[in-house]
Amino acid sequence: MTIEFTTLNWVAVIAAAVAGMVVGIIWYVPMVFGKRWADSVGRPVSTLSSMTPTTMVGALIMPLVMAYVLTLLIGGVGATSLVNGAIVGFLVALGFSSMASLNAFIYDGRNANWLTVTAGYQFVALTVMGAIIGYLGA
Repeated sequence: MTIEFTTLNWVAVIAAAVAGMVVGIIWYVPMVFGKRWADSVGRPVSTLSSMTPTTMVGALIMPLVMAYVLTLLIGGVGATSLVNGAIVGFLVALGFSSMASLNAFIYDGRNANWLTVTAGYQFVALTVMGAIIGYLGA
């Protein structure tokens, strides 16, 4: 495995980051899982107009970092197709993101609704992002 930092496909990174944001916007709207997530953390359902600047910056930076690292990994393992990229994204979600969520569930007292919504988003977002990166080339 070789991780190449200098020839990264930035189109793939940006496209995957945008896809991750779109998945998040859809995932967390009240009609999908937004109300369930808000109830699980004891907050009111948020809207775009109620988001703070810090939240908005985080919503931009987090999927960008995820896409960047995922692009490095997909390139490093040579996953050069939509399916192989999706598999790498799914495995990253399984091995890292969902385990971090499970840790919060077990040790921080998060409830099962929070776990399923949060981990579910990570699985979908990282799988979609991986598919895009695999298709476009890392």
